[in-house]
Amino acid sequence: MRIGKKRSRGYAKVRRARFDAVVTDLEMPEMDGIALTRELRQSFANLPVMIMTGHSDDDHRETAFRAGAREFLGNPLIFMIL
Repeated sequence: MRIGKKRSRGYAKVRRARFDAVVTDLEMPEMDGIALTRELRQSFANLPVMIMTGHSDDDHRETAFRAGAREFLGNPLIFMIL
């Protein structure tokens, strides 16, 4: 598990290392989780991306899945679910 607090650092870590999946927050300072998911899908088409958020309304959920997210998880996230 690696934690990136900024989009640029997180994306760079994904490019350098081999990950089984990415879990990202919907709201981040530099880029939201939807945009990050779209960017990751362009370079890593088979990498599962899961978006977590405290704003788990249907519009955000639908947008996340259209962007290529595998899962849309509401907070608080219980790691046993994963």
